[in-house]
Amino acid sequence: MRKAFWNSALKLSLIGLALVLLHQKVDWNELRALEIKASTLMLWQATVGFLLLFALNLSLDALSWKTVQGILRSVTLKEAFLHNLKAYALAFITPFNSGELAGRYLAQRQKEHRQKTLYLTFWAHAPKLFSKASVGFPLAFFVFIPNSGQSLWLIFLALAYALLLFSYFKLEKVLSFFEKRQIRERKLNHYLVKGRPFWREKLKLLLVNALRFLCFSGQMALVLTALDPALLNLSLLASLPVYYFLTAIIPTWAAFDFLVKSVLSLFFFAFLTDQEILFALASAVVWLFNVAVPALTGLALFNPAELKTIKVRRN
Repeated sequence: MRKAFWNSALKLSLIGLALVLLHQKVDWNELRALEIKASTLMLWQATVGFLLLFALNLSLDALSWKTVQGILRSVTLKEAFLHNLKAYALAFITPFNSGELAGRYLAQRQKEHRQKTLYLTFWAHAPKLFSKASVGFPLAFFVFIPNSGQSLWLIFLALAYALLLFSYFKLEKVLSFFEKRQIRERKLNHYLVKGRPFWREKLKLLLVNALRFLCFSGQMALVLTALDPALLNLSLLASLPVYYFLTAIIPTWAAFDFLVKSVLSLFFFAFLTDQEILFALASAVVWLFNVAVPALTGLALFNPAELKTIKVRRN
């Protein structure tokens, strides 16, 4: 209970801090005066590319959940897609994404499978974080490490990368270790699925989520291209996944995630350009399409029986 309180206090504090910093850092007159500098043709190309990446992102996330749900039972890609939309919706309207567990719980048809909801949700998120780190670490090295000190940092990067991948593929072993311990007089094996996911499933989840991660970065690059085609260079382009990796490790609430992302972009990209306001705007657009739109769509998909189950579960 105390831990939950401090987690909630931390996230609320971050959102409050983000609001204060956003008010202080943003020149609202400058924001209102912004103009789209891309030609009409380039704007259309960027829009089409953005929407294609939006669709690809949702499809890849459905493929990821299809793989995770397959630990217990097989589902079609369409079913996984609908499960995700409902989970997005509940995560969006509840404090600190807690509603996602309810969404994953509803996806389990058999009563004995519902005990495994937390385990499935864990494997829905762990590959996302590890894939972002796998992509973000090398790019951070490229963007921020000077050429003079690259040899030593390259060794450090190789060791960190090896440790990262080793930890990811051994996560099931770590959970099995804790399975032998009791938590509040309950055995963890009631909630785990022994031996799953297989290493091929772990590799698939890692690669699929790495592609999703690059979709976010690609969408942001396209928005920036539409705002100012001359803005992006190779270093700025490589820094986009690093920025999204940093946002992934900051705890927040999905409905206010854009605030934290926007403020972080103002400070992060200030080291690389004097047009950081464009990056804040682009990150908000990406959030709108990848978080808000799917979540609001998911809200319309719940049937009365599911809403009743959620209400009973909450009480």
